[in-house]
Amino acid sequence: MKNEDTIEVRIELDPINPWAEIFTAELAGLGFDGFMTERNALLAYCLESVDAKAAIESTTLSDAENLKYKVSYKTIPYQNWNANWEADFEPVYVENYATIRAPFHEEIEIKGFDIIIQPKMSFGTGHHQTTWLMTKAMCEEPVAENVLDMGTGTGVLAIIAEKLGAKEIEAVDIEEWSA
Repeated sequence: MKNEDTIEVRIELDPINPWAEIFTAELAGLGFDGFMTERNALLAYCLESVDAKAAIESTTLSDAENLKYKVSYKTIPYQNWNANWEADFEPVYVENYATIRAPFHEEIEIKGFDIIIQPKMSFGTGHHQTTWLMTKAMCEEPVAENVLDMGTGTGVLAIIAEKLGAKEIEAVDIEEWSA
């Protein structure tokens, strides 16, 4: 696979709602894989191999009633986003229950379970409140014998369940980066 530049399409919308959600849904089916909303704009991202202008023209943007809009395009040079993200990845301490860290975090204090994961931009690094709170709750309550970790990401919660003594664990995800 060739390392491609990214195209950022900025669509200034007046009004922003409900149009940002409508265009996000339309563009997601046209090769765009990243979206962000600002106060009055939708930012949509695709690889340079996607014909961004043709995709925008095929949406309902130009047919939308009572909508003012302005579209601009910017090329973002290729970056290894995962490497950039990993470089800033800090270990997570879930109180004294668990330390969630990457293999490259070597000389750190370990509190509780030592969970080593290769993050790869997957959900489950412990940085998000849901993973942190679930880890804490699992450590404070009796663990179930059977555990389903739906949308497992890195598998952190499944690993915690195993360390806490769960007998049968099923961890499921559809994302490419998942463990």
